[in-house]
Amino acid sequence: MEIHEDTPVGDFRRAIALHGEKILIGDPVKMAQAMIASCELKPAPRRLVLGSDAYQHIEASLVERLALLR
Repeated sequence: MEIHEDTPVGDFRRAIALHGEKILIGDPVKMAQAMIASCELKPAPRRLVLGSDAYQHIEASLVERLALLR
């Protein structure tokens, strides 16, 4: 959908179109197990960070936001 073009979803779709499935690294079974297990947690996590790339991007974003706050 056009509304998603300028979002991470749009970035992901473009990467898939450009590089195919080569960009899909990691363990999909482990990822699915983590998603299912998170549903059983009380309280459920507000965010589920799967993979080192996701962690690094989120951490960088939060560090930047904290710097702006300070």
